Amino acid sequence: MLHVKGHGGITEQLAGSNNSDKRAVISKKLREMDLDYNIMNERKNRKNRR
Repeated sequence: MLHVKGHGGITEQLAGSNNSDKRAVISKKLREMDLDYNIMNERKNRKNRR
């Protein structure tokens, strides 16, 4: 599993990786992180609207 802090580290690994499987895993991980982040923000925004 990847242990990377933030998007910067992941893109570094992506750039240095020629392994397409690894690339797929990393981009999937990025998408999941973005999704989690969006969900978190959505919750915050809902609280603020009330």
